Amino acid sequence: PRQRRRGGHQQEQAHNQQRRWRPRLRLWRKQVGGASSAADGRGPRRSFVRARTSSSVAGRSTTLVMTSHVPEVLPAGEEPCDESYGPAHVGALLAEGVGASLFKRGYAVVALDSSIRSLYDEYAAGFAAFVERDPGHKARYALAQFQPAAHTPNQFHGYSSVALLKEQLMLRLGGPGVGEALLLTPPEVEPTYGALFTAMDGLCREVAAAAVEAAGAAGDRAAAAAMVDALLDPRELPEGYISSSILDCFSYHNHTATEEEAARFRERYNSNHDAHMDSGLVTAVVAADTPGLEVYDEHDGGKWVALEQLVHQYCAASGREHRTIAQVFLSESVSYLADERARASLRPCLHRVDAAEGRGARHSIVFKQRTAPLRTACRYQEDYEIARTHLAATPSSLIGPS
Repeated sequence: PRQRRRGGHQQEQAHNQQRRWRPRLRLWRKQVGGASSAADGRGPRRSFVRARTSSSVAGRSTTLVMTSHVPEVLPAGEEPCDESYGPAHVGALLAEGVGASLFKRGYAVVALDSSIRSLYDEYAAGFAAFVERDPGHKARYALAQFQPAAHTPNQFHGYSSVALLKEQLMLRLGGPGVGEALLLTPPEVEPTYGALFTAMDGLCREVAAAAVEAAGAAGDRAAAAAMVDALLDPRELPEGYISSSILDCFSYHNHTATEEEAARFRERYNSNHDAHMDSGLVTAVVAADTPGLEVYDEHDGGKWVALEQLVHQYCAASGREHRTIAQVFLSESVSYLADERARASLRPCLHRVDAAEGRGARHSIVFKQRTAPLRTACRYQEDYEIARTHLAATPSSLIGPS
């Protein structure tokens, strides 16, 4: 059964791989000298991969050098979570501070202010209402792919689903003049998604700047924020501009349909989402009502942590709502940060989503702060189309290196 499950998940992985544009990379591996010191508390020795890549959009070429940390021995991804972590770990993370946690572990937890919590509640209610609508209604918001003849997946803006596994609503933000022809949004979430998108973008910028400052890669927080902003969309989107970042909303079924469908799920999938690292700079996940997010803590030798479950336990014990906590982690585009110290010390967080069988569907609202393709490089096929809007809308001084 395990082999059959793996085989099915390999099909899903192949489906996911089609979404990504993978440039030809010239790679070489270099060891970080010696074991890390006890003073920095950063765990075992690691290796990193450097890559040089070029991309071209509308005749404009960009060459970048990236440095990306990976653990010297990657986990298989199916290891159980370490039960020595209890709800006190969440309290320790909050006391440690977001910058220090990201520097040491690649992930952190953040207490949300009341304004973000209010926006999240409104948006979550709208998303839940959308998911409950009939398939015909939801299909209206599944925009056509850029290459329908090639059957390429839709990862631009709108609704999609994976049989037995999940439904997904991916939303981008548009500047003035970007109409429904490109960014058609369901009425259930349209009134609140722009405000929540903007608030989560601001949160992720603060989180990323705190990580850069903790890495010693900037003189102060303002310099760290400038380094982060250099990779991202403008804070206020120009006319005609479509965001690189996305508000990604998931409804994982968690095998709550018929027993036959549950058996088919277990035959095909190991979990709701196997271990992976996100594209982009920072990912933020407000604690979902049904826990499932698990992270790989490279600190202290490397262990899987049922982080979202611990957040629920911590909040229950301390008398607070779990939706007041966001889980944040670094993603692969830390490799584009301008300072070598940041590239050498900040590393993306490996994470996964547990299949919480019997707990009911899991609605998860995720903000993925992605770098602008003209400031770094295109990663998905949609990035090329988005980059065209950036070329038309953005002053050349804001585009990045040429």
